Amino acid sequence: MAQGQGMTRRFDHSAIIRASYFQLFIVISIVLGCAFFPLYLYEVQHGELWSTEIGYLFPSKGNGNNNSSPTIDHEYDHVETISKVTIHQETITVTATATATATATSTVNNFVSITRTRTQTQTMTTLPTPTRHPIIILQHIMDNSKSPVAKYDLRLLLDRSPGDHERYAEVHGYRYIQDRTSYVEEGFHSRRKSNNKIHCLIRTMLNELVKPVDERAEWIFMTDADTVMYNPSIPLHHLIPSSVHQLNPEPLFLGIKDFNGFNNGNMIFKVNRRIISFLSNALSIEESRAQKIMSGNRDVDPKGRIRDNFASDQESLSIALLSPQNQDVQRGFYEMPCDWFNFYPEQFKDNYTQPPMEEQEERMILQAHYPNFRKWTYPLQPIVSHAENIYNTAIGNALDAGLVNSHSEGLELMDWYKKSKMVADDWWRMAKSGIDGIEFTTI
Repeated sequence: MAQGQGMTRRFDHSAIIRASYFQLFIVISIVLGCAFFPLYLYEVQHGELWSTEIGYLFPSKGNGNNNSSPTIDHEYDHVETISKVTIHQETITVTATATATATATSTVNNFVSITRTRTQTQTMTTLPTPTRHPIIILQHIMDNSKSPVAKYDLRLLLDRSPGDHERYAEVHGYRYIQDRTSYVEEGFHSRRKSNNKIHCLIRTMLNELVKPVDERAEWIFMTDADTVMYNPSIPLHHLIPSSVHQLNPEPLFLGIKDFNGFNNGNMIFKVNRRIISFLSNALSIEESRAQKIMSGNRDVDPKGRIRDNFASDQESLSIALLSPQNQDVQRGFYEMPCDWFNFYPEQFKDNYTQPPMEEQEERMILQAHYPNFRKWTYPLQPIVSHAENIYNTAIGNALDAGLVNSHSEGLELMDWYKKSKMVADDWWRMAKSGIDGIEFTTI
């Protein structure tokens, strides 16, 4: 009986030891799993170094740090100072070590306490928090439920475009504004209703100009509601000229031309009181035409034809841009490549998945445009899939690189992010102001 009791005690002692080791393992796992490194990451912004505290190693969107968040100070016995900070082309790599100590003590007689210490070294990479760029992406969205094109399955395009541009604006640090106000009375032809875009531009610009200078936008990118992103890794602020390009006269209006001449589907305006005057002039031209049509006193166009239809937004802007009273706006007009903002779906190759090459180089394309018949002639899905693949690849690259603070979802790591700046810089170094060489075929 005594022998059996001794065997029982040895059995219990062994089981408790195993349980203690298991508890020790659990304690260390919890400590190392829940604690995070509060590193002071030196970031470069406007040429100055400044620090920010990161409590979580991999913070998720909408779940930022707060006072109750677990930090390494709560969980670790000792945190060494940051051992290495490397800054290379705006990418910051930080290496730090932390030591966690856990002690498990058995209640069994003659069983000593066991202490296990584990030191963990973690290397993290982060990108500086991007500057909030003073750029607005503006869209006027009309109710197309009663439009003839609504009978085609186009809701994907009409629904995709606003969300597409809002997401793009968020990740790159711009503001997105969607205006659904109908400034032109219902019942008019769609040509006249297209001037809603000009009303929308004036309203947005006035809202900006009443703000303090350091709070207002500098540029407004007006893009049609039938455009979708093709390569979201190309940031808009890389494509807009800056003071380093030393353009003279000052850019006021950045526009494009396609095979048919001036195209106002995508325009960039400087937030400027002079531009408000110019846009108001375009609206006055449209209103004058409309009043004459409705009274039966129609104008005659430059070719001697009677004007029997309303002026579209493109026609109103074209006439205003050619007006002698707007010569300063003419001088402040700079052409941008049509490919950047106004690439048409029929220009793609390989089932609309690949852009054509130019001198063995892929052409830079930010977005595709589906005006007029293209809405129901060419597929949208290949373009949408291409953009989604870029977003997904960028996120994967960010995870592989150990990025902990990529507000642009890893798009900074994509080839076209940096390449776009070089392509745009080359363009603006050779840019000439004025409207020479641009046809205005709609007037």
